Amino acid sequence: MAGERDVESNIVSDRTRTAHRHLLATVTSVGLTPSHNSGHVRAVRLHDPYRRYLFSWIPAQHHLTFYIRKPALALVGTLRQTIAQTGLSTQTNPAGEIKVRVQGETDAIALIAWLANQEFPAPDARSGYEPQSSAREEGKLSKTCPECGHHFRGNGWDGIDAHWRARHEWLIPYAEAWPLLRAGTYRAAE
Repeated sequence: MAGERDVESNIVSDRTRTAHRHLLATVTSVGLTPSHNSGHVRAVRLHDPYRRYLFSWIPAQHHLTFYIRKPALALVGTLRQTIAQTGLSTQTNPAGEIKVRVQGETDAIALIAWLANQEFPAPDARSGYEPQSSAREEGKLSKTCPECGHHFRGNGWDGIDAHWRARHEWLIPYAEAWPLLRAGTYRAAE
């Protein structure tokens, strides 16, 4: 997969490298498609069959930080409870996403088993998901936050400043993110 070595470049621990490779090798078996992000933070993104960006992980030197993203949490209200039942180390980040610390292959296997038991509704079910390419209002292409998938329903990026400062300022300051967002060159941190 393109960029795979770049994503692994931070990993020092053999246990962590094994966990990373195990996740890459098995996520497709649970219906998720990995893609590598080489933006501000090197990460692996996981998309469901509807191309919704629901999960990701960031390799660190001695562990992986797996993220259960807000779009996934919005689709299935029980994810917080069920991940806690796995015994994996979890916490909530400032954006409200769940972070799971993956130390080695045993944790990666437990995480894949958990993912295999999750079911996400189709986009036309209760999610209200609308692909960005077909989202139009008042004849103008609406915008979607690249970090969390929030759909701006007004005129283009109306409201991005308040949204960004409230939810993503901890990733990259709005003053730095806005020129990239406006130009269409911003790459999500996860």
